[in-house]
Amino acid sequence: MIYVGTSGFSFRGWIGSFYPNGTRSQDMLEYYARQFPAVEINSTYYRLPPASTFQSMVDRTPSEFRFVIKLSGELTHGRDSGRAAEREKSGAGYTGVRKTGRGKTNGGKTSPTEKAVNLDLFETIGSRPDVSEPPTGERSAPAAARVGDTATTPWDAFLEAIAPMEAAGRLDGILAQFPYRFRDTKENRDWLRRIRHHLGSRPAFVEFRHDSWANTSATDLLRDLDLGFTVVDAPNLRGLFPPIVRVSGDTAYFRFHGRNAERWWDGDNSTRYDYLYNESELEEWAGKIHDTAARTRQTFVFFNNCHGGKAAANAQQMTTLLRELSSS
Repeated sequence: MIYVGTSGFSFRGWIGSFYPNGTRSQDMLEYYARQFPAVEINSTYYRLPPASTFQSMVDRTPSEFRFVIKLSGELTHGRDSGRAAEREKSGAGYTGVRKTGRGKTNGGKTSPTEKAVNLDLFETIGSRPDVSEPPTGERSAPAAARVGDTATTPWDAFLEAIAPMEAAGRLDGILAQFPYRFRDTKENRDWLRRIRHHLGSRPAFVEFRHDSWANTSATDLLRDLDLGFTVVDAPNLRGLFPPIVRVSGDTAYFRFHGRNAERWWDGDNSTRYDYLYNESELEEWAGKIHDTAARTRQTFVFFNNCHGGKAAANAQQMTTLLRELSSS
């Protein structure tokens, strides 16, 4: 089974190109689920919504619709600053934002970030693309937010938030996307082991951005840890992970970021992914996806070139190409 979708669904900029004019933000998920069989939720990297939001997503989509949720940034991008590891080691409580009501902090004031988070049905779910980084610089990602009174670590917070979706049997995976500065080292291999430890038996996928991981021993490690390998298509730039097709389990995972080489390092989170794949570029990948799906239980294909609705357009094109290959 091949599931094609996009990295996020709630984008005001998609109204008119993908969503019909006049579509309300709270109606986007239902419309999206009529067009695609799965979605990758990316905004959980930045901030976690309450568990009730994930329950609402389950309630508002068909039982066959699938979800993959991105791991909090503090557990991937923030890890090499030592903050997450120190908390894990010391057992210190999680100190993210504690919500006491809609858009409120403990002090009763609404921060600009929380205003964005608390739009209709957590409107910014999926609306912020992946963070990329230049070869130099050590910019840290925003910390994930605390989502409940029982969460004591970032891991507790993440697992608490996604619990309703997991209980409903609608969670098909957790994506751990690591930054460019996450190189293939013994320490970072140990971090992958800790991810598996914390996630237990939950299905998970790992995306590398640095090409030091483009070796068979790294893939073997993922296989040993039962972590899925993420195939990526991105600009052909020195140091970036190459577009190699590998599978480390019974599920294949493809992510398309576009090939905007000119803006990859210096663009913002919108312009970096401002790229529309042409037909020949998609055909090149359709054959690889089709062949890979023939030897796996299921295959996910997500487009992250979300600027201006390009991800939705390319996902629809890819769906058509794969159907043609299956019927030929």
